[in-house]
Amino acid sequence: MSRLAEVVFVCPGRYSVGELYNAIVMSRSLEAAGMTTRFIVTEQLADYATASGADVIVQSMRRTRGTEVIDTIEQLSPDLVVLADYHLPFLEPGAAGIQNLISPLVPTVMLDSLGFGLSGAEVTNTLAGLPGAEALRRWFTPTTSIPRAENPQALLHPVPVATPDAPGSFSLYDSVPEVVAERRATRERYGVEPGRALVVVAQSAWAATGFTQLGRTRGRQLGRSYDDLRIDWILHCLSLVGVDLTVVGVRRDAAARDRYPNVSLVHTPFLGLDDFSELLGAADLYVTDNILSAAMARAAVMGTPCLALVHELDGVAEPTDEFEQNWHADMRALFPGYDFPYLVNPFGWIAEVGAMMPGNPYLQSVPRVDVFDSRAVSGAVRTQLSTSADTTPTDVLRDAGAARASPVDVVRRALARPSDLLHTSRTTDPHH
Repeated sequence: MSRLAEVVFVCPGRYSVGELYNAIVMSRSLEAAGMTTRFIVTEQLADYATASGADVIVQSMRRTRGTEVIDTIEQLSPDLVVLADYHLPFLEPGAAGIQNLISPLVPTVMLDSLGFGLSGAEVTNTLAGLPGAEALRRWFTPTTSIPRAENPQALLHPVPVATPDAPGSFSLYDSVPEVVAERRATRERYGVEPGRALVVVAQSAWAATGFTQLGRTRGRQLGRSYDDLRIDWILHCLSLVGVDLTVVGVRRDAAARDRYPNVSLVHTPFLGLDDFSELLGAADLYVTDNILSAAMARAAVMGTPCLALVHELDGVAEPTDEFEQNWHADMRALFPGYDFPYLVNPFGWIAEVGAMMPGNPYLQSVPRVDVFDSRAVSGAVRTQLSTSADTTPTDVLRDAGAARASPVDVVRRALARPSDLLHTSRTTDPHH
């Protein structure tokens, strides 16, 4: 093309920062190749996109406002639109339908990081299925139908987390993300004293929102938030590791904790991509409650050991002390059913993630441990803190034999066949 290609990313998520950051990573590769990019994002994620240096247009992508996005796309008249991600219009409560986010006049591709667009899926939201959650189901339904995309040529599958052999798969990262700030300086900024390990803990915004709504619809007075109780549990588990730790909690709650002499807690608000990458690069361990986390995949690419806190069995391990007994009692009182099995909190997704595992060496390599077994968690953390950057899952991601198309490759292919990517939104959508 004689002029610079213009690409617009449409990011409909209100809770899903990981999908937004993946889109920003992709956009930077395109800009390095001479293309220009812009972002249409929701108000809830606008600050993250702006702080990451994106050229941002803020629009509501609620169910009643989606057609405004199409108007904006057609006014911009880009060479290509990238929807990030395909599953979000179906999963996010009250979101605009996918047909209201895609112009039939502009070639469009869709990031499908979870692979649901290939064959469609019936996915669960275990939280919404709990007893007493009837009122919650106005926002979250116990099951959601995600239809197969009518035009599979429009699907792009970023690796990690997508299955590498999926049609349209590509390596999201051209190279290991560079961090400008010195590791020591970043650690000092978060108050990490020499000799202490830095553990970053990220908890699901979906779970925090859902459990808060659930508690309110049950008429309970929530003296403690779900996030608050969960971080208490995680700090308890970390106190058993036997080393001095500084925990950075990626959340808005700034409450202090001084229960444990060997564990200190620092809160940070959600960060722009570069600041977040500096934190990941300075960390000794990244911990999350979502095995599909895009942030955890980024940490792994950067060589930071990772750990997924999951719960794959019914019931919980026997409490080992008074704190654990009281903690479970508080959770049962405020959030009955909190101990449901999950690989992705709060959806559950035991079967859904299981279907993604074959042929996905990254997901197979992610260390995971039962979140409600404090001794197992402390042991897994101890193991990961002694893990070098040359072991899984990082080595899986850097395997030279896994070379595949780059973001620039897949976008150039799309630009070369625009007529194949019109009317991308034609699909059976039972919810919108």
